[in-house]
Amino acid sequence: MKKNILFSALLLGALVSCKKKDLNSEPPVLPPVKLEYSKLSIEKHKEALEDNGINFLAKINTLPNEKFIAALTRLAELDLEIMSNSVVGRQIISTSFAAKNNNVDRVFSALTSANTGVKSGALNEFYGIYTFDSKLNKWTKTASGDKFEINYPATASATENNAVLTATYTASKVTASVDGTTYELPAAVNATLKVDGKEELKLASTYEFNTDGTPLKTNINLALGSFAFKIDISNDLKVLNSSLSISKGTETLFSLNVTGNGNTNFNVIKDAERFEEVLKNANTAMQIMNIQIAGQIDIKAIADAEKANENLPEKEKYKKKAEAYNANANVLAFYKKENAIIAKSELVSIEDSYTYTYYDYEKGKEVTETNFYYSTEPRLVFQDGSKLSMKEFTQSGFKKLITDFEAYANRF
Repeated sequence: MKKNILFSALLLGALVSCKKKDLNSEPPVLPPVKLEYSKLSIEKHKEALEDNGINFLAKINTLPNEKFIAALTRLAELDLEIMSNSVVGRQIISTSFAAKNNNVDRVFSALTSANTGVKSGALNEFYGIYTFDSKLNKWTKTASGDKFEINYPATASATENNAVLTATYTASKVTASVDGTTYELPAAVNATLKVDGKEELKLASTYEFNTDGTPLKTNINLALGSFAFKIDISNDLKVLNSSLSISKGTETLFSLNVTGNGNTNFNVIKDAERFEEVLKNANTAMQIMNIQIAGQIDIKAIADAEKANENLPEKEKYKKKAEAYNANANVLAFYKKENAIIAKSELVSIEDSYTYTYYDYEKGKEVTETNFYYSTEPRLVFQDGSKLSMKEFTQSGFKKLITDFEAYANRF
C-alpha cells in the first residue's frame, strides 16, 4: 500500500484498475445484491465524492493529536536503548512516528513488517522493569524473568513517571531466511501504554507460519487513542484472504478486503516473474467512508489472452487486450449507504499519433511522416451511458479535495 492510502489516490486509482501490485494489498468482493445506478448527475457525483474525501481527511487528520504520540515521542527522546534494539520496541516507535506524521500507510507497514527482526532482537532478552530517574537523568533496571515494563514521564514537564509501557513477545518456532540472514518470526506481540492510568495504546497480535516462513495466519488489533487499526490474514497456500481497516470510534473510515486464488506459497511468490504465476483470480472491496469500490478479475484469463495475442499488430493487440479485460473483469464504485452505483469501469484501446518533418537528402526535399502508437485507457460509464476518462472526470470539480489532499501530502 505506499502513500496511496490517501483518499484521492485510492478512490480514483481503484475506479480504473483492479490489478494488484503485491499480495499484502487486497482484492474486491462485489456486493451480494444487484445494485441500480444512482440518479445523481455526474456533477452531483463529483460533489458527493469530494465531500466524502474531505470528510475522510478531516477525520484522519486528527490522528497526530492523540495523546499516545506525545508520550511515545518523549520515550524516544529519553533514548532507552531497548526501544531501538528489540523487535517490539522498533514496532511501537515506528508506529508512533508514522502516526505523528499522519502517514497511515506507514502505520500498517510498521505493524506488518517491523514485527520481524533478527534473532538477537527478541524482547525476552531485555525483560526487566525500566524506570527513569528524572533527578539523575538516567534509567535504572530491575531484573525480571517474565516481564517488560517501562516507567517514565510522559512529557518533558512531568514531575513523576506517569506513563507505563508494558509488552510481551512470544517467538515462533519458525524462522525465515532472506539473502543469507536468518530472521526470527513472532508468534504473539502484545503491548499497552497507559498515561495517568488511562490506556492510550493497545496492541494485540498473533501469527502463524508455514515451515518455510510463509504467513498462514495474522491477526493484529491496534488501538491508538480513539483510532483502531485491524489486520486479518489467512492463507492455506491456495487461497489468500486478507482484510484491513481503520476506524475512529464506531465509524469505519477505510477498509480493504481481498480474496486471491492461486499459489500463495512464499517461495513461489518470491521467485515469480509474472503475476499470473501467483494469483489466478482475485476479488476486492475497498471502502472509504460512504464510497465503496469493488471488483472481480480473472487474472489468468486476461494473461492468457495477452499471451495469445502478443504477436498481433500493435493496434489489434491493444484492442484485444481491452476486450479481454472487459470480458474478465468487473469494477464499479457505489454509495454504500444508498446501495447505488456511481460508475462502472471499462477499458478501451486508444490510438495516438505524432507527425514530424525531416529533410531527406536522397530525395532532396522535406518529408512528413506520421507514426501511430497504441495504449489502453480506463473509462467510467455512468447511468446515462456517458463515458468519461479519468482525466475528463477530474479536470473540473474536486478543487477543495485536491487542496486538502496536497496539504495532507505536504506533511510527509
